[in-house]
Amino acid sequence: KAADFKWRITVIRALEHNVDGIDTLLQIMHDETDDPYMRGEAIGPLGSYRGEAAGRVVPSLIEGVSHPIFDICYWSVVALAEIGRRTENMQLFIESGAFAALNRIAADEPTTAPGSLNIHASAIRGIEEFNHVVRQVWPRYDVGSYILSPILYRDPAFKSPKLQPQPDQPTPPLTFSGWSITPDEFAKHVKKRLKRVKFNTRQPSADFLLIDFEYKTRTYYLSGGLHRNGHTLTLNGEPESAAKFAVWWRTLFPPEYTLYLDAREFGFVSVEPSTTETNILDVIDPHHANRAALLAAENDAQESEG
Repeated sequence: KAADFKWRITVIRALEHNVDGIDTLLQIMHDETDDPYMRGEAIGPLGSYRGEAAGRVVPSLIEGVSHPIFDICYWSVVALAEIGRRTENMQLFIESGAFAALNRIAADEPTTAPGSLNIHASAIRGIEEFNHVVRQVWPRYDVGSYILSPILYRDPAFKSPKLQPQPDQPTPPLTFSGWSITPDEFAKHVKKRLKRVKFNTRQPSADFLLIDFEYKTRTYYLSGGLHRNGHTLTLNGEPESAAKFAVWWRTLFPPEYTLYLDAREFGFVSVEPSTTETNILDVIDPHHANRAALLAAENDAQESEG
C-alpha cells in the first residue's frame, strides 16, 4: 500500500486486464480501512476481466452494488455492466446473479442520496448493453443507449472527480407525478410510429420495464421500453433513430413539462416542443458536427464548380 495517492492510482490502473492483479484489487475493494475513493479506483479495473477471471470477481461486484458507500456501489455497477457487455458466456452472467443484481438497482426508484441517479442510470445501461449481446445487435448496428424522461438520470450537483458533473445545468426533481402512460397506450402509439414493431421481445426479462419493443430493418435499429413509473423510456439505437423518436415523443408529452434525452458520456439535451433532430444530434452525436461541416463544404464546392 503505497503512501503516495497518485502513485497508488497509477499502480491500480496498471492492473487492468492483468489477471495476476485480481487478488490485489479485491483486497483493496474489501478493505474497510482504506479510502472510499481508492476502493472505487480498485473496483473499476475488475470490469476488464473475461472468462474464468470474470467469474472470480463477479461475486464481489454483486455484493458491491448494494454497498452504502457511493464509490463502491457505483463502480461495482459499472464494472458488472462492462463484464456483461463483453461477456462470451451469456448464460453464466445470468446464472451467477449478475444480471439480477443490475436489475434490482434499475427497478428501484432513485433516492435523494448524492449520486443515486448516476448509479440507477448505469445499471439501466448495463442491462440494455447486455441485451444487445443477447440479441446480437452488435456489430451490425452502431447502437447507443439513451434515457428519455422528465427526470434527468444524473446528478449534476454531485461533486465527484470521476463523474465529470455539469454544475452549470439545473438539477431537476427526483420525482415526477405530472403525467404517465399505460403499457397499452404506449404500445398503441409506438405501433403507429413503427409499423412492424415487435413487443415483449426481451430475453432475459428486465423487471424495470413494463413493456419493451424492438424494431429493425437492414439499415435501421431501435429498441427500448416503458419504465415502471409510466413516464420514463429507455431507447437503444443509432443517434439519428433516438433523435427522431425523441422529437416524436415530445409531441405526445405534455408541453408544460421538461423532457430530457440523456446519452450518458456524450451529454444530455432538453427536448422542447421546438427542438429539432439536428439540435439533439449536436449534443448526443460527437460526429454529427463533423459530418455536417463536411457536407456543407461539399455543397460549397459543387456550387463553386457550377
